[in-house]
Amino acid sequence: MAGPAMASTFARTTCVDARDAVTDLHAQLGDAPGSALIFYASPRVDFPAFARALHGAMGTPSIGCTTAGEISSAEGHCEDGVVAVLVRSADFAFEPRLVEDASGFNVLRAQREIGPMIGGGAPPSFAITLIDGLSFAEEQVCASLANAMPHVPLVGGSAGDNLRFKSTWVAVNGQAAQNAVAMGMVRTALPFRVFQAHHFEPTFDRLVVTGAVPSERRVTEINGEVAAEGYARAVGLRADQLSPTVFAEHPVMLSIGGSYYVRSIQRVNDDGSLTFFCAIAEGLVLRVARGLDLPRSLERQLGDIASEIGELELVLGYDCILRRLEILSRGQRDEVGRILGKYPLIGFSTYGEQLNGLHMNQTLTGVALGRAA
Repeated sequence: MAGPAMASTFARTTCVDARDAVTDLHAQLGDAPGSALIFYASPRVDFPAFARALHGAMGTPSIGCTTAGEISSAEGHCEDGVVAVLVRSADFAFEPRLVEDASGFNVLRAQREIGPMIGGGAPPSFAITLIDGLSFAEEQVCASLANAMPHVPLVGGSAGDNLRFKSTWVAVNGQAAQNAVAMGMVRTALPFRVFQAHHFEPTFDRLVVTGAVPSERRVTEINGEVAAEGYARAVGLRADQLSPTVFAEHPVMLSIGGSYYVRSIQRVNDDGSLTFFCAIAEGLVLRVARGLDLPRSLERQLGDIASEIGELELVLGYDCILRRLEILSRGQRDEVGRILGKYPLIGFSTYGEQLNGLHMNQTLTGVALGRAA
């Protein structure tokens, strides 16, 4: 007897008018009912109007968010449009939930609001989390969810707005919201793997955070110097040379539980302080990261996943905006696109990535699903 199976239909539109984008996507995805609809949209699209109209047209449980660039197997790193996937499978149960007031989310709320989604039977296979990337709430959301669902893998990304840092959105079943989380609980017998991948290793160059404003993710001093000057000195530059591309090529790493995770800088401020994409606190000891070959690392990492679970039907990927900037600055867009073209992948460039109870930067997190058990 054949095992459970799934089918995924992918679509991309370059229309930025909400109505035209919905018409284009609907034509590509078709009218057949689906189990789940997942979409990632450029901030050029009127997101509340688009999310509402798309859900109305498709009538399928849906989650989505705004991006700092879209990703698809067909186009690689693309922008100024919408990518979407419609999953059809009798063995892919998808339950979306909008969690509002993300900045006020805690363990008690997680137990009260998310607990009923777990139920009394077997826990969900995994959960997808799309978080408002300007809420500054990712750490507490991830930690609270992990506490409430200790046996459920969590994976996702933070919504973006093309590095404008003005307005990011998430949506569930057509309802768009800010300072919110779009969650999707998945139950399936299909083979899957939740994963993370990056291409950095720590060096011996230490950066001690000697001044910080944790509530703003802002570092004021590094090694006793103005933060921009201390960081620039460590990477062999002047403070006036710092830029998003420099931050993409020279992130820092923090040791957590014996493993190193990337912490990336969002911007340098007028007072010389540095705003990070992740939580940061005084007293932390960071190490300057050394970058390895991103395309080669990506090809190996995705190949290992495919070897482990067999033929892939769907890969959902959440890839840091700084990885996109590095790919573009090094002229690797076509090479990375060729690698992504081997897999049925859809994703977006994020303002942060989530895996289980952790929020991280400059990493690709995701979930890969196989065709049949």
